[in-house]
Amino acid sequence: MLGIGRNHASATLAFLAAMFLGALPAPAAAQGCATEPGGLIGERWRALDGADGPLGCPEGSEFRIEGQKDLPGETAGDAPALASHAGRLFIAWKGSGNDEINLMLSNDGGASFVAKSVPGETTDRAPALASDGTALFLAWKGSDNDDINVARVILFANTAGVMGIEGLTDKVTLPATANDAPALAAHAGRVFLAWPGSNNERINLTVSLDGGRTFPVGVELDERSDAPRRAPPLARHRAAPRSQG
Repeated sequence: MLGIGRNHASATLAFLAAMFLGALPAPAAAQGCATEPGGLIGERWRALDGADGPLGCPEGSEFRIEGQKDLPGETAGDAPALASHAGRLFIAWKGSGNDEINLMLSNDGGASFVAKSVPGETTDRAPALASDGTALFLAWKGSDNDDINVARVILFANTAGVMGIEGLTDKVTLPATANDAPALAAHAGRVFLAWPGSNNERINLTVSLDGGRTFPVGVELDERSDAPRRAPPLARHRAAPRSQG
């Protein structure tokens, strides 16, 4: 039989009485973190109770960006897009205070960006960039409309091997509409597009089999994306060769 000593029982009763009467000291307030993550990671971290959750406070080193570069005089109204192509790094963004799409490239691994191009297209969401190794593609949602557009970025190089951006070509406007930025990926001559429908929250997907020249009617998936200003992500993946045996 389980027994409780008189002194222990008295202490237990005193504790319970203090708890019900509000005499116990309040728990310590949650302490803020010196460094807090941002973006989607930060949203998830806060959903898990932030500093008081299972992840606790992040170490500053976990979110330090080494070699961060700013583009002097350039500002963006939404997230930029990045892609690696032909040994160069390309960046695309919509202007801050305007909807102009801007493009620049880096010839030195991101240490500096040059050859700014404003091709004359506009968007009210973030553009998307992707390379399949032979061509660089840009995708965007129309400005003040829901049209989905894809084009190939025209590049040139001088005799010294320095590359520049001439503009866009082979622009295609899909027979579909989106309520947010499209996602773009390219692989082996195929160009993949995903987007949230403009009249519903369903995710749509289509693929061009001719290098982005034409796109068939997209497939509407059963999956939904109801988060505001969230485009579905796409990624190129090279699977490991299957073993024979």
